[in-house]
Parts: sequence; structure tokens; C-alpha cells
Amino acid sequence: MVFFLLLALFQAMAQKSVAALEMDFNRVYTAKERLQMLNRSLNNQSEDRNGAGHYYMAYTLEGVIQAWQATGREDLLKDVQLVFDNLIASAKELPAPAKGFQGWAVTAQDAPIGQPLYESYTWRHLCSFLRIIHQSPRLKKQHEAWFQKRLAWTEKNIWDKWASLGQDRYQYRVNTYMTSHWARIAMELYLITEKDAYLQFFENVSFKGHPAIKNNHLRNRLYDNVTVNPPAFNMHSNWETPSSPPDASHFADLVSFWTTAAENNMYWNQPPFDDDMQKLISTYFKVVHLPEKDLTQKSMMGAGFIDGTSDQNGIGPYDKASVSLGTHINLGRFDEAAQTIIETYFTPTANIFNKPMLMGISLNNRKILTDGKPVYPENYSGTGK
Repeated sequence: MVFFLLLALFQAMAQKSVAALEMDFNRVYTAKERLQMLNRSLNNQSEDRNGAGHYYMAYTLEGVIQAWQATGREDLLKDVQLVFDNLIASAKELPAPAKGFQGWAVTAQDAPIGQPLYESYTWRHLCSFLRIIHQSPRLKKQHEAWFQKRLAWTEKNIWDKWASLGQDRYQYRVNTYMTSHWARIAMELYLITEKDAYLQFFENVSFKGHPAIKNNHLRNRLYDNVTVNPPAFNMHSNWETPSSPPDASHFADLVSFWTTAAENNMYWNQPPFDDDMQKLISTYFKVVHLPEKDLTQKSMMGAGFIDGTSDQNGIGPYDKASVSLGTHINLGRFDEAAQTIIETYFTPTANIFNKPMLMGISLNNRKILTDGKPVYPENYSGTGK
């Protein structure tokens, strides 16, 4: 196991069962949280004057999708489908230069054709949802017409729209984590359609490079932090070398992409880089928040950046920089010791953000560790353990 020493340190911690974690999710996925998610799916300015409602909705959406994966519950499936349908129903025909496509204007930001960040942040999860259905033959058979229509709409009005408006600008983004949203969308659409264009984009961003990102890629942005054992990752957050390390919360979006890719056997955590997850676990549990300093105090605070430093002008000092809003906890499905820490300190009563997201991910982690797979997808590639 990656965290043999951590497992010994936290051996007194009791693992939670799948049933207990489902109860935790139910406690935080309240009627109020559900209504807020659905309201935002109908109106990107709902509860957000800047038009970022879809962006913030994505946190809850990820938790609901993962809780559905872990449990197979029909009510959660219907909630995700309703979000999908609401988004499409609320999309409008766009003006030039996006004429012929649909989307969501962000009037508060003078963006009549929409914001690629907000869309990619949400649709990476919805593309994962489509791929999960695609990898579940029995479920897909029940929803075939729904699936095909939503896939076609997504390809045209999410991928094709922004690619036609300028892939170098709107999909190869200015930093690593924003670009990773599109790489995840490309990966998921490739796994469904097997179209070469999607695979090419995924590979360009992951390890081949492209002129729009200075011929760099995510693999050569990473480098080892050997101050801990096992080694952790550090990273150039932008496409220039050198550039400052990413903050721990934004880096968690990259972790969400990498863990999903690893589960799909798509380059990340595959030989000769089959220690990717180990290094990411070290990054968060040996550098960002140290168990002996944070977790024993039941505090999910930590360093602002993945190298263990903080910027008091932007990311707060060590004991005030929250890492609790990050999807780095997807790493728990790859390591029992890390998951035990997550279950102990990321709880419904803890002082953390985005509770439905965190509880949903933790529930799915435990389901995978316990049974070797979630309920969905039916054809699960695994975590490589």
C-alpha cells in the first residue's frame, strides 16, 4: 500500500461502511441543496450575479453523480438527468460568431456566446456521466434514446462550438487546470465515440504537446518533490517554464481529471508512470496538510500551494488556507489509508465546503475499496490496484 506508514499512524481510526457513508451523503444532500442545483441548471445567474451558476452547480453535481455510481439509486440518476435536460432546455441560439450553436450568455461579463470555463467545468462531469452510461450496457439499453440525443447535443454545442470558435484560445487554455477540463471532456467523448480528434486532444494535453500551449503538456509540467517519501509532485501551473506551483484547490481539478483517466486506463497511472497516484497522495497527505499538524486537530486546513508554501496576499497562511473544497479526495479510492483519513475528517459536521460533493466522492471511494468496483459503470476498468 502507498501509505503503509500513514496506515500505522491512523490504525485507531475506524473505517466507515458504504451504508454509513450513504447516510452521510443523505444528510448533506438536502432538499435545499437539490433545489439550488436544479435552479442553477435552469438559470446560470441563479444565486450568482456574475452568471457563474453552472460553475458552482458543478460541485454538487459531481457529488450526486458519484453517489449514484456507488449506490445505483434511481432518484440520483433522475436528478442528474434532470440537470442535463434543464441545461439543454435553458440553452439559447447564440449570435455570431457562434451562430448555429446553442449556449448560455453570461450578460454580467459581456459574454453573449458564453464562458468556456463555466461550460467546461460543468460538462466534464456530464461527459463522464454519458461515458458511465455507455459503459453500462444494461442501463444504456433502458435509456438509449435519451443517451443518443444528449450525446449529439453535447458534441455539437459544447465541443464543436468552442473548437470552431478557436480551439487554440478556448480549449487549449492559459493554464494547466483550465485546459485539463477540456482534456477530460475529450477523453470521455473518445471513450464513447472513438473519434480520433478527441483522442488527439487528450494526448496533446497529457503528454504530446501542442503549439497553442507552447509545445508543452501536463506530463512535462510535473516534477518530483523529493523532500518527502514517497516523493510527491510539484508543478509549473502555467505553460511557461518556470512558473509558480498551483494552489492546492485548483490542482485538485487536475487530480479529478487524472484519477478519472486512471480509472479508464487512459495514460495516467499507467506504466512507466504507474506511481502517479502514489505521488498525488503524497502531495496532499505529506505536503499540503500534514496529519500530525492538521488532522489531529480535526482541521482540514493546510498549505495554500502544493509545494507546502502559502501566499498571504492570495492564498492564506498555513493555518487558514482551506483545502477542503478540492476534489483531491478522489485519491481515496486508490489507497485505504488515505480514504480512512478522509472518512475521519471529511464528515457532515466538519467545517468544510461543498459537502454533497465531498460526501458523494467519499461514498464512491469506499464502495470501490470494499467491492472492487462501483455499481456504475457496469464495465469498470478499476483503479489498477
